[in-house]
Amino acid sequence: MKNYKRILFPTALIQQSPLIGKRAVKLAEQAEAKLSLLHVIETQKDYGEETKASYEKLIEEKRQQLSQLAKELSIPEADQHIQVGAPKHVILDYAKKIECDLIILASHAEHGYAHLLGSTAIAVVHSAPCDVLTIRVGGPIIQDYHQALFPTALVEHSGMVAERAASFAKSVGSKLSLLHVVEPIMGYGFGSVSSDSINAVLEKQALKQLKELTKNTSVSEQDLYVKSGIPKSVILETADEQATDIIIIASHGRHGVTHLLGSTAIAVAHSAKCDVLTVRIKEKVVMPSQK
Repeated sequence: MKNYKRILFPTALIQQSPLIGKRAVKLAEQAEAKLSLLHVIETQKDYGEETKASYEKLIEEKRQQLSQLAKELSIPEADQHIQVGAPKHVILDYAKKIECDLIILASHAEHGYAHLLGSTAIAVVHSAPCDVLTIRVGGPIIQDYHQALFPTALVEHSGMVAERAASFAKSVGSKLSLLHVVEPIMGYGFGSVSSDSINAVLEKQALKQLKELTKNTSVSEQDLYVKSGIPKSVILETADEQATDIIIIASHGRHGVTHLLGSTAIAVAHSAKCDVLTVRIKEKVVMPSQK
């Protein structure tokens, strides 16, 4: 959590906003980070004088609602912001402006969409220059994380993300499990060697790598899992089996895509029944051994 110094909470000012805000406040306190509130009002196009007056009234109403929410969360006026524009672009631009480390926002449940709860949330996860925590709405808002799951592709940056995941889990008092998914090898092109044998070797190698990743953490071997299947499906199934409160997953930068860093991370953020923290991988990553 030491990585977070500036946290942004873009809120749609929906019914669940106070509970999501409390989650954001708690994380900010644990990280000793500054928390800012942002509400985006979509631009009104082609309006006459009557519509313009109505639009100005809407802005004032939202300003009052944001002020009331900030009061409940004890956030000073200087850290309350209302802007007009396309939600995705305003959120991303503002995050860059304040050099945000973490964006916390609501994510839709399986049914229904609202202002920030659908495509905007996923767009922010995909394009944000920093980490993004999506809070699942549609049911009870999770206020305490007891079980965390870190699915890892076991690639170059995995050691750094494992450290981040372990640090986050420790700071929020959560138990952490690691998962690697071996994608099934088709049974052709290997002569007498069966696909099952190849998968068995890959799973054994993966478990060895997971042990290496966690040797300097408090994660025990019994919390290391290697499974075969389609990454997205296995991750979501494992999260359900473990009653996971939060999934911590790596997300690629704007250039380059690897195993778990592209569509899988977005799919998990979109479909998980729990909260999801996507850790942004920068273009250049300094591995622990290089420090």
